[in-house]
Amino acid sequence: MKSPALSRPTKRSEQIARLAGKAPAGRNSIFLKVIGMNSSFDQWQADYAAHGVATFPVDANKRPMVSRYNQFGLVASSQIASKFASAPAIGFMCGRRNGITSLDCDSKDERVLADALNRHGQTPLGARTGSGHFQAWCRHNGERRRIPA
Repeated sequence: MKSPALSRPTKRSEQIARLAGKAPAGRNSIFLKVIGMNSSFDQWQADYAAHGVATFPVDANKRPMVSRYNQFGLVASSQIASKFASAPAIGFMCGRRNGITSLDCDSKDERVLADALNRHGQTPLGARTGSGHFQAWCRHNGERRRIPA
């Protein structure tokens, strides 16, 4: 099973649209995306914002470059876009705030991802992380954050 990449510019807007959901703010996990050499935070921010997903800039060490990033809405996200245009990565809050749930598979084995998707439900959106692990995304449906032991 091959996981689709979220970073393909021609499908980026379509993929974000499938993910985006409308929901009130909540406390959950963070999703990070490394931005390619020919992209910038302000360009990615605009694409995500067009589909209701508030984003924030992230540095090379995977740390948010702004304080209170977990409280960012679309207005704050767009206001800081030009200030952090050269940020190397972009992040957004998963859960109720942006209406996105992330299934994180800490394995390089595609069979582990396939088993997780069979258990939790299929989604056409996902990616391989920089470390070779997998993430799959779907619309948030009130799920609570769960980290198995």
